[in-house]
Amino acid sequence: MPKESMSENITYCQHGVYAIAVWVLTQTAIAFQKGILYTESKSLKIRYCSYTGPLAPIRKMRILTFILIILISSCGQPDNSGGNKEAEPVISTNLEKHVDSSYSEENEEIESSFPDWLIENYPTELEFEYGYTLKQEIKDYRIVNDSISFCIYQQMDGVCSRRILDTYTKQIKTDSLEIAENCDHDLSLPTYSWKEFEVKSSNIILTTEFIESVHDSLIDENGMMKKGYDFMEAETTVDTIKQVFQVNNQGLIKEIKK
Repeated sequence: MPKESMSENITYCQHGVYAIAVWVLTQTAIAFQKGILYTESKSLKIRYCSYTGPLAPIRKMRILTFILIILISSCGQPDNSGGNKEAEPVISTNLEKHVDSSYSEENEEIESSFPDWLIENYPTELEFEYGYTLKQEIKDYRIVNDSISFCIYQQMDGVCSRRILDTYTKQIKTDSLEIAENCDHDLSLPTYSWKEFEVKSSNIILTTEFIESVHDSLIDENGMMKKGYDFMEAETTVDTIKQVFQVNNQGLIKEIKK
């Protein structure tokens, strides 16, 4: 039981005991008075119908006094009917379990959005010689028909981020194509390019390559930016190259000519 509730119950109990105590003392005083009147009126043969002697009322008061003592001893005792377990730790434990299970279910949802056989093909990290590490992450998975499917995954090496399209025929890798790229720019170079993509339908992918260049007058004989010029501050032009690709019924990626 909470401490505030127990304290409130003890207060009510004490008030009740005080009221009973006052009543017992009052009845005792009346009993003494009636006992004295009984003794004084004995010669006149006056009887009180509910008394058997001058001290009978006092003997009856003993029962009430005994009850009063029991009430006093029981007042303030905590209610152990619910056991000694406190409620707050139980609530805290349940809350922690709920948070942990929610977190676990969310992670399982993310992982289960892709089939297990596909996840096994793309470890999160690939380690190569000289400490070179390539990170991978599956981004999308589409089913073309009963036997053909494809996935789009991302590779990151710290300099470039690429998106690659892989096709599968009955869970066997069939074809692959880089459909997006975004790398850090070397500002000494007069051009900068990046590629983006869009999935147009279940088997059609559009790629767009952007090529940003400075004017030829800012390029030296070695094909680099002339000294004293900054690519970020120079005026540039942007050209685009669009391509449309289709995943066919054999799982191959074919460009659709316009």
